[in-house]
Amino acid sequence: MPFLWVAGYGLSYLLFSHLAQVTSQWVLSLAMLAYICALTGWIFHTGQHRALGLCPPRRMPGKEYGVFALLLLLPVCNLLAAGAFAPRLPAAVLMLAVCAAEEIFFRGFLLRFLMQYGTRSAIIISSLAFALFHWVNLLGGSGFSYTLAQVFCAFAVGICYGAVTVRFGSLIPCFLAHFLTNVTAAPASAGTAPWLWLCIAACGGFGICLCKNVTK
Repeated sequence: MPFLWVAGYGLSYLLFSHLAQVTSQWVLSLAMLAYICALTGWIFHTGQHRALGLCPPRRMPGKEYGVFALLLLLPVCNLLAAGAFAPRLPAAVLMLAVCAAEEIFFRGFLLRFLMQYGTRSAIIISSLAFALFHWVNLLGGSGFSYTLAQVFCAFAVGICYGAVTVRFGSLIPCFLAHFLTNVTAAPASAGTAPWLWLCIAACGGFGICLCKNVTK
């Protein structure tokens, strides 16, 4: 059943993307928002929400909350690189739905499935799949260099997100960080700030450090 939801996501995105080009950006945004509402409704109906991490992070010592603050590093760097922040509402709604779907697919279904073969392998493979998935942006009109940058960024950040999800048993922190990262990203700023790449590398390194504490 999860594979049908993934296929439905891809087909819906392609279909409504084409419709949005001749109508309004709201067509795609509202369609994907409806899709993610249907997906989460099915997850709660089938009782999979806790297993997939659609729940608050488990209780932890106060010092652990510093991990969540580090997840905001990349959105802050995006803002500094772009120099301004003025997202359009349809784009923000679309990012809300897309980020929710990606976290459920990659850190929910895929990561949880792969964990039976080892936590470290699950984090790396799910991050690689998350990164390769970003090549689909070429179909949406993104340039090759920008898409390539997204792929590298997604792999590094995906390791961090995967480790945090495993450690705290929740998709919510990484969903929020993912949404803020995407909504603050500006194509024009890609590659213009070397320290932005250092930030991306730092996220990957942070994820690797977390992996040492969550792997068996």
